[in-house]
Amino acid sequence: MKYFVHYKFDPAKLDIVLELFQKAQNRPDPENYPKSLAPTYYFHNKMEGFTVYEAETEEQIINYHVYWFPHMESTWKSISESVDFIKKYKK
Repeated sequence: MKYFVHYKFDPAKLDIVLELFQKAQNRPDPENYPKSLAPTYYFHNKMEGFTVYEAETEEQIINYHVYWFPHMESTWKSISESVDFIKKYKK
């Protein structure tokens, strides 16, 4: 399933979050985490932004939360392409 993920963190934790972000780019077990489908975007003048992930299992999402806790919080919303909704609606 695909997810829109909004993240935010305390500006005082920027150095920690940057270090974790760099480590996450080269983790040895990427299959245990959600797959990124888009770049990570940020909102100007804020320590928050969003990305899009695909997760095959709930365990991948849990691993994501454990990795970032307590330095960053995130909100996950499941998403689908609009065309899929339209097809189902018209049936």
